[in-house]
Amino acid sequence: MAGPSVSDARDKQNEFVNKSVILETGGVDLVVWLVHTLLEAASKQPDGQQQVSDLILMATSDILQSILCSQHDTTKPEHFSLFIETLASGYRALLSTLRSETPFIIENTALLLQVLTTHAPQTSVTIRDAALSSGIMLQHFYAAIFSPLEGQRFLSRYLCSLWMSGPMDCDEKKLLQRMIPSGFVGYLKMPLLSRREEEKLDEIEQDEMEEGVRPKQGAVSNSEDENDANAMESVVASAAAGTNTGRLRSRIQIATATGQENPLSENFRIFFHVLTKDHSLPDLIWNQQTRRELRIALESELQSVRRATEARGGIDHIAWNHQQFAVEYPSLREEVQVGSVYMRLWLQAGDGFIKTWQEPVRLFELLFRRFLCELDRNTAVTIMCIRCLERLYSIHASKIGTFSDIMIMSRSMAMTKSIETQHRLLALVATLLGVSTDQDKHGKINIPGNAEQLLNAESISQLCQFVAWAHTNGIQVGNLLTKVLGDPTGGKQALLTDGTNTGPSGNSSDKPSGEHQVPQQREAPDSMCPPVWFVAPAGRIPPPADQIRGPFRVSELMTMMENGDLFSHS
Repeated sequence: MAGPSVSDARDKQNEFVNKSVILETGGVDLVVWLVHTLLEAASKQPDGQQQVSDLILMATSDILQSILCSQHDTTKPEHFSLFIETLASGYRALLSTLRSETPFIIENTALLLQVLTTHAPQTSVTIRDAALSSGIMLQHFYAAIFSPLEGQRFLSRYLCSLWMSGPMDCDEKKLLQRMIPSGFVGYLKMPLLSRREEEKLDEIEQDEMEEGVRPKQGAVSNSEDENDANAMESVVASAAAGTNTGRLRSRIQIATATGQENPLSENFRIFFHVLTKDHSLPDLIWNQQTRRELRIALESELQSVRRATEARGGIDHIAWNHQQFAVEYPSLREEVQVGSVYMRLWLQAGDGFIKTWQEPVRLFELLFRRFLCELDRNTAVTIMCIRCLERLYSIHASKIGTFSDIMIMSRSMAMTKSIETQHRLLALVATLLGVSTDQDKHGKINIPGNAEQLLNAESISQLCQFVAWAHTNGIQVGNLLTKVLGDPTGGKQALLTDGTNTGPSGNSSDKPSGEHQVPQQREAPDSMCPPVWFVAPAGRIPPPADQIRGPFRVSELMTMMENGDLFSHS
């Protein structure tokens, strides 16, 4: 009834006739016997011995998979439905056969789970819940990443793809997001690979795995690494290591073809491949240390599940609290993160990456909230937030649109105690108004709604104050240059020399103390700055034009105040 293998030529007509005669003669009793024979693999006698031999289980499981999978096209629909219904009633025992010591039985069980997923949706949901609550899913997720054996990794990844596929709000996806960084989830949306591409990835991973486990000549063994390796081998030790990946891959394609195309198909092959690689991206940091932290957390949890299973007499008597399980990464605690973005790497990323960011509006909101929380508490993080906001808006201004909280920035500039924060906020405001120096690089920003928010007395007064401080800072710089260079109109030149013929102060023009010095009139500190200040009597705004005096330099204003020509109320 099983017929020839997939690779041999098939006589479908005789196969259909033989299968129909046998199943119709045996009826429901034959179907039930075949299914229960396989499911009894999970049953143990009191002395721990299996009730059915592995040889019978191999034959029975192969018959079932041929009827429902590899040779389903010669199975009558009524017989197919009867087998599905009977098999679905014993799904828990079917999950238990995954612990068999025979690779062939495990392969066939995985295929039968695939068929149930396709043709028994309600039972499929129940199977996923059972695999999750029993810890079987966690064990195969661990093996899919860390097993050194190609057959084990392939089978575990296949089972994980069956159980973890689905919307982002399902329990399996929530568990996945609690175990790994969110930057990996996007790889599930990549286009599916061809069989040749999958085989090529398998070869690359196997070569890298063998290279990683091969001891280097003359290397000193590390007891901690050896203990981790032994723990890993004990966790993933399974007969699935002997899986024939070529045979199973062919049968998977046939099993997938028996049902309708799944609209939620996800690329778990790429997903697990990138988990084995190092990444340093704005939304993903992954390296040998983070993989080690994930492995330690999974091993510890699997040991706890195993102890509970042994204490309570099997997986049917436990319920793993998966909702409370999450993996922490101590090596990433020092990274400043907003949402899924590591701000240090975000600032280092190229414009091409930022242009492809899919949710700039949400990220802008998260960055602004973090900025408000860190203002005058952590200057370094505050500056990083402002820089990220500025860069994000300069590239995605058209998507973000009008920023309705510019007044909060204006008041933050007035209240903050950090001059660097003020400077960064001014640069951000310039970007929001479209007057930054990066317009040629990212294109002009023309969003009138941002500028309209600043057309009020409070904002204009604040900006005028910053203009005054800018001039004051210029005076300080000009004063420093004046002191260093001397009077530029006196015919002197500032030159770098070897230090010869210089006086005690280091100036080549210094004369010995005994020589007569001609006194020079001391220049004002801001003599290099233009006069920009005006004065007028107080009490009338705007003051009459004929009573406005100026312009003056700051030094001149100070002299006027000392002489009584200028008062604080002017």
